[in-house]
Amino acid sequence: AYNVSVGTYALSTLTTNSGSTAVGYNALGLLVTGGANSALGYNALYKTTGTNNTGMGYSVLYENTSGAQNTALGTYCLDNNTTASNNTGVGYAALGANTTGASNTAVGVSALAANTTGYSNTVVGSTAMDATTTGYKAVGIGYGALGANTTGFQVTAVGYDAGSGHTEGYNNTFMGINAGAAITTGAENCIMGSEAGRYATGSPTTAFGHNAGTGTNGSATGEGNTAIGHQALREFTSGGSNVAVGANV
Repeated sequence: AYNVSVGTYALSTLTTNSGSTAVGYNALGLLVTGGANSALGYNALYKTTGTNNTGMGYSVLYENTSGAQNTALGTYCLDNNTTASNNTGVGYAALGANTTGASNTAVGVSALAANTTGYSNTVVGSTAMDATTTGYKAVGIGYGALGANTTGFQVTAVGYDAGSGHTEGYNNTFMGINAGAAITTGAENCIMGSEAGRYATGSPTTAFGHNAGTGTNGSATGEGNTAIGHQALREFTSGGSNVAVGANV
């Protein structure tokens, strides 16, 4: 009762439960008992047996079975999700590969597109964290933020290409355009400022300020450096354990 279906095979197998809406060919096509689902689009939520899911777009949440409380808006969004719940994907292919990863939020074209089992990630921006597969508790905000991250966890990157080279590190913070863009597998880095730590590869690095701890492209391997101030330690190379406080020092 209280169900709405529009389109060939939409809600065609429903037997019990109520409050579902299906619009489009095969929308909620295999739903038998789940309730309070809303599907709009070709094959939207086709295999769903769960409850409280909302999907709009071509093949959104197509593979979803028992997953619940998921929201998908955009073609192929969350289309491989099976049993995971509490995910939100907005944008073409956002969370498209996700299978069992739960409590993820991805907004933007291909945001978190490769994620499979990673959980509790928050991503806003086109291609942000689009290579992440199993990483968890990460935040990427801005175009390309944490774009190369695969399994890194507990990482925060805010800004265009912030932490864009990061792959497997953990407990890192990058804020600002290109901040910490060359750090790949390091840990305990805290870099804030436009271009701050852009070429630095050593860990841990602490940098605050525009161009602080930027380093020399291709040779900024020094570890344990601290740079605070406009362009502090801007052109360092292999030296480590340095502390620079002040502009242009």
